[in-house]
Amino acid sequence: MLVEASLLKNRIARKIETAYGKFYFFENFIISEFNEGVIVTYEVSAPIINEAKKHYGKAAPIAYISNRVNSYSVNPTDWLRFYKENNFIVSMAVIAHNHLALSNVMLERCFVRCKMKKFSTLLMAASWSQNNVNKFKDRIITDLKHIA
Repeated sequence: MLVEASLLKNRIARKIETAYGKFYFFENFIISEFNEGVIVTYEVSAPIINEAKKHYGKAAPIAYISNRVNSYSVNPTDWLRFYKENNFIVSMAVIAHNHLALSNVMLERCFVRCKMKKFSTLLMAASWSQNNVNKFKDRIITDLKHIA
């Protein structure tokens, strides 16, 4: 299901559309819907990463949801570059709609350095993602109280 056809559509804070796909910014997570046939590299993702930093702040914890409604490729080693230059992703949820997408998730797990889980619906992925961001923020608050 597309984001704009889901119950989440009324919670979209910002939408960015590029030649590579659509990206939806919510309070604590981003949902991507890459176009058919795209090869997702760090260079393709960089403009969205920069927009996310502007929208959420450079260090704000957020979750990433990949809504794989189309068939596309991901360069999994670019995740290593992403984590070297950015570390604000708390968790990653993937909505995989076919066997190939599920196979790609298994490969990407080798490179992703955050919690990662696959889902069959956007709503389940959004709920899980929101909970992960909330838990992360709670841990930060608890850690700060122990320091003070």
